[in-house]
Amino acid sequence: SIVMFAVFSASSVVAGTTYTVDPATGEDTVEDGNTAFATLGFALTKVGAGDVVQLARGTHTFTGPLSCSKANLTISGCDPEDPRATVLDGQGLAGGLSLTGSGTTIEYFTISNCTGFADGKGSGLNMKNSTIESCVVTCCTNVYATKALMGGGVYMESCACKNTIFAQCEGRAESANQSYGGGGYFKGGVISGCSFRGNCL
Repeated sequence: SIVMFAVFSASSVVAGTTYTVDPATGEDTVEDGNTAFATLGFALTKVGAGDVVQLARGTHTFTGPLSCSKANLTISGCDPEDPRATVLDGQGLAGGLSLTGSGTTIEYFTISNCTGFADGKGSGLNMKNSTIESCVVTCCTNVYATKALMGGGVYMESCACKNTIFAQCEGRAESANQSYGGGGYFKGGVISGCSFRGNCL
């Protein structure tokens, strides 16, 4: 007789690392496996695909665009019921979040007081193939002189935009260039449960 053995290999999903960002208690160092950082900018240089960044309550200031290309990243504020409890504040000096990795989710925080990105696409947020949920984007201004401006507050391409407030954002193209979308420029994707208040071109 012939005895046949079947070998089954079970693949498991490995959870990513969770990092915390707290200006009061974190340190921007990777010594001794540290996962509690002081700034989001530093955290985004250390994350990998599938990781989670948890932002502490309060205001997180920065002076340059916050960029990351890792896929399936999650950036989350501290309170799902109050996105204004956690604020990313560009201080009128910089573009906000530029997230080019697909499958990214940002949720439960406010993006405020940002200026435009170098390509004229949004000021508070530039994102593709990803999701924004239960956030606030406010008081972001995109002034662009080179070509058409796409999105005063945000530029989102093939994204899901859920339950988010876009307020008091402005897109202003200089010279003879065109401006599209004071609150944001949305190329494809789905918008649901969002509100747009006091945005202008």
